[in-house]
Amino acid sequence: MLLLEPLRHRPEVSLLIDRHKVPSIDKRFAVAGASYRGRDDRGRSFSISVENAEQEALSIPIVHMTGLIAAIELADGSASVTASSGDYDYRQNFLQIPGEAVLVAPNSLELSARRLAIDLRAQHVVATGPVAGRTAIGTFRADALDLDLESRTVALIGRARLRMIPCKKATMIMQSAGCKDSM
Repeated sequence: MLLLEPLRHRPEVSLLIDRHKVPSIDKRFAVAGASYRGRDDRGRSFSISVENAEQEALSIPIVHMTGLIAAIELADGSASVTASSGDYDYRQNFLQIPGEAVLVAPNSLELSARRLAIDLRAQHVVATGPVAGRTAIGTFRADALDLDLESRTVALIGRARLRMIPCKKATMIMQSAGCKDSM
């Protein structure tokens, strides 16, 4: 019986589709719930997790993301960046965030900034928009910021305002945060 099965007559269905009338997607891919992992110049890991990711074309190494959380391993712990959207260049390991972003790093560094550019390999952050934040020794705000996560160097640019906490109180805050030294 099985030998005769291919000879049986079955109705066939053929479809003729006009490629100009069928909807197509302009993006190379669109993914929900994606994550990417890589390494910095010293071999430490970083990761980017997103709710949605889209890449326009294979020739363009930029992935447009929404709902992103990035984590960067540092010598004294990990830093995280959260933002509603951003663009990731996977060839350069470079993250651009056009809107608001929040960065939290070890030793009580927290900042909120606009227009962030993060070089994940070099662990370098530049904010070209307004920035405000706090460290264990006080609060700050400025028009822009240049931050080296590895050396813990922060440069406030344009109308910088810094409010320091008195030494005794700052020492207590730093000790409760587990800090070994000030920034």
